[in-house]
Amino acid sequence: MKKTTTRLLTVILAVVICVSLAVPALADYTAPDSSVTLSHNPEYNISFTLTGRTFAVNGLPQTGDFRVLWLQIERNGVLVFESFAERGADSRASFTLNGLGAGKYEVSIYHAPVYYTTYHGIVWGSALTLNWTGERGAFTESAALSRNRETYSSKRTDVAALTYYLAPSRDIQSDNKDIVALANTLTAGITDDYRKAVVLHDWVCNNIYYNYDALYGRVPYGDTSAAGVLKSRRSVCEGFTNLTAALLRAVGIPAKRITGYALGLTVGDAFPRNLWTDDLSNHAWNEAFINGHWAIIDSTWNSDNSWEFGAVTDDGGLRSYRYFDAAMESFSFDHAILDYSESGIDRTVNAKKKTAVPFTGRLSFNGAAVTPAAYTVDGSTYIKIRDVAALMNGTESSVDVGYIGASNTIVLNTGAEYTPNGSELLPVQGKNKSVAVPQLHITIDGVETYLMAYSIDGSTYIKLRDLGKALNFGVDWDSASGTVLLTAELISQLADDSATPPAPR
Repeated sequence: MKKTTTRLLTVILAVVICVSLAVPALADYTAPDSSVTLSHNPEYNISFTLTGRTFAVNGLPQTGDFRVLWLQIERNGVLVFESFAERGADSRASFTLNGLGAGKYEVSIYHAPVYYTTYHGIVWGSALTLNWTGERGAFTESAALSRNRETYSSKRTDVAALTYYLAPSRDIQSDNKDIVALANTLTAGITDDYRKAVVLHDWVCNNIYYNYDALYGRVPYGDTSAAGVLKSRRSVCEGFTNLTAALLRAVGIPAKRITGYALGLTVGDAFPRNLWTDDLSNHAWNEAFINGHWAIIDSTWNSDNSWEFGAVTDDGGLRSYRYFDAAMESFSFDHAILDYSESGIDRTVNAKKKTAVPFTGRLSFNGAAVTPAAYTVDGSTYIKIRDVAALMNGTESSVDVGYIGASNTIVLNTGAEYTPNGSELLPVQGKNKSVAVPQLHITIDGVETYLMAYSIDGSTYIKLRDLGKALNFGVDWDSASGTVLLTAELISQLADDSATPPAPR
């Protein structure tokens, strides 16, 4: 389902009912009475705070179109208060709510480059509501928030689950050659997964059009799979979601398709009472595993593109980042997540029997031959993390290895000296082994991270190239000698390179 088109307001003459001039930023910090964050995206980290009579908009982008803010407060659709403020150097704009009587209100915020022009909405309608005493107040919590938090926090982030959310599926064809080529082209030269996700999301918002003809039943929905939407360039929310997930998976970012209920164009402004008992759904969006968490992404609602009556009716493209890595408190204003089962994940990821073959090639580290415990699975090399840690000790890629049994978590701390336990660099013995994707968590410097891993003969082996990327050491292949080449800078070499060269004689 599509959210109502971005609300645009044009200021010709401002009629002020209860006007408040903007106030400067407070010199001393005072904890707010209430706050709401829109997104965790550093490019759109906007939040609202209430401190006494001061209403502040924080984290505003330092771009021209966010220079002027317009606050409107309504009661039951009737405007009772409005005010303008300019964004400060601290990315903040604030208003004093003088003269606003006690009651419950709907709050709207709009932004523009100058005062007298068309304004674009940040929040509007009944999404953000305020309970006000006349002197201070609090933002109202969404009816969907507690259930959304419960559902979201209960979902898996282990290796098996993340592997499952990387695999292509019927409607999310992340192995389609056109999708793979597009994803790789868009993210070429980008190493950070968060930035990759932003770029892929932006492409969908700018190039796919919401099909209102299909929404209103004038034409069939057509092919809403990722491949189908890439070809037609228009769809409803399901198609936006499938293509976003496919592009993310194509570059190695685990991604989900989530279904739920959204308040918007064809429904009212309140969640139905039977929403959770009857599993009502009318919308779809994504979650992508980046920066150690499932980031909520709704590319449908972040796009202003539309198609109706057989033609493009709006090509505004990317609207904002409000629904990219959305904060749960504000996301719950208009989205309700329906619960879903993950009980079949382990069976699915291990349905295709795979074999681990003892690695028989050569492996060198900084030019010297080494013999770590390693296997080959599906043409890729998997190695024990402790063997890698032993090799990298004393280099810029040094890492210590720990394990938390209660949560089945491998803990990697980069830059730390490795403490050996005597099991390192012992080549594997014997025949081929069966493999399984483990219910294992991996953290690097406290952030949960996806590294492809298998449980082989009772031990965990991690994909060598994944480790190289995560720990910043080189992994290459010399086909002439059949050797895997590992390289890392020695700390002593780094120190020598940074030393001041002797003066010439």
